[in-house]
Amino acid sequence: MYPLGLAPDGSGNGTTPEGLQQILACRYSQPGTIAGLALTASATLMQISVGAGAAAVQLASGLLVEVPVAPINLTLAAAPTSGSRVDIIAIAGATGQLAVVSAVPAGSQEIGRVTVPAGATKGTDCTISSDRIWAVLQGASQGIIATWTETTATNTQIPTSKQTLAT
Repeated sequence: MYPLGLAPDGSGNGTTPEGLQQILACRYSQPGTIAGLALTASATLMQISVGAGAAAVQLASGLLVEVPVAPINLTLAAAPTSGSRVDIIAIAGATGQLAVVSAVPAGSQEIGRVTVPAGATKGTDCTISSDRIWAVLQGASQGIIATWTETTATNTQIPTSKQTLAT
């Protein structure tokens, strides 16, 4: 192992790709979208456009890479004749390639989901899921859902009528 940020020594020792992947894995408590990667449906073709951005992709336990993504159009397979199917848009960590898959392969990260109904002929006939998986840095917060500040004095008896939250 060699410290990140130091130039290789006279023997050529330096930070290895695996060492950097270990450092990146320590930075994130959860892989996912870092920024961008907006999904937009085509109004004329069976395509989904993926906007520019970046993702944190776990290659294996304790190994993670950050993958930059250039804008790309992905073609969806023909719609089923009945029912619907869910396509997953995923990015492969080792290659940086985006693909439409039925299950997320190992070493890849889900970017989004598209439900393709029977008879769909263009992207806008489909439903893009808004359930984004965001990359989370160690110690970071994804926001506060609720907070409470106690305003009574220590050892104050709270009336029974105020001890239960209304539903």
